[in-house]
Amino acid sequence: VEICDKQLAKDVVDGSEAAFRRLLDHHGPPISNFVRRMIRQQAEAEDIVQETFLRFWLNADRYQPQKSKLSTWLHRIAYHLYIDGHNDPHALAHALNMTYCDADTFFADTVLTPVLQAAGADAADDAELNFSF
Repeated sequence: VEICDKQLAKDVVDGSEAAFRRLLDHHGPPISNFVRRMIRQQAEAEDIVQETFLRFWLNADRYQPQKSKLSTWLHRIAYHLYIDGHNDPHALAHALNMTYCDADTFFADTVLTPVLQAAGADAADDAELNFSF
């Protein structure tokens, strides 16, 4: 899996949406489960999962496979988003609003929905999601 992750990360750096989707299929459910164990509020958990993968997409070139596994790097991103949001209640909301630009629709369709479906979210919950920032 690690060799596959290295290649997927390289392909994401090269702009491959297909590689990003494969990466989400593999890492999305564990990240979603990790975040949901820390945060009981579904909307906040969804924001952190979405932001985790957005930050990976935007910073994949900074990933150094010789230093850590990709799963570790993704978990650290999610954890730091959680910590930042709970040390200053307004920090997470501010960080999320500052980074979304035009990418929110792409990530809502390609990141959050598949991750939630893989994690077993109800269809009713998915229908209520609003990604306008």
